[in-house]
Amino acid sequence: MYFNNTAKLERFISNDNKTRTDEYSEPIDIKCRIEGKIKYIRNEQNELSVSEQSFWTTEDIKVKDRINGQYVISVNPIYDFDGSLIYIEAFV
Repeated sequence: MYFNNTAKLERFISNDNKTRTDEYSEPIDIKCRIEGKIKYIRNEQNELSVSEQSFWTTEDIKVKDRINGQYVISVNPIYDFDGSLIYIEAFV
């Protein structure tokens, strides 16, 4: 797997209910592969969403994180036959 691109990852920390704002970590650079392709996916609430880009990386990415300023709406870990993680596909 070739991770020949770099992206900025901001991890979701918490949500402030008073101000209704999300708190994120400082951005870090991650190695990834970026694929621009429109896909229909299901989010955590099983709602149909449209993803215009996906990022493939070995970094631990979760829903609500931001990659290059875009919100991650779904995450799909890809495993090898022996159960080891190959990469994570994050949809934005």
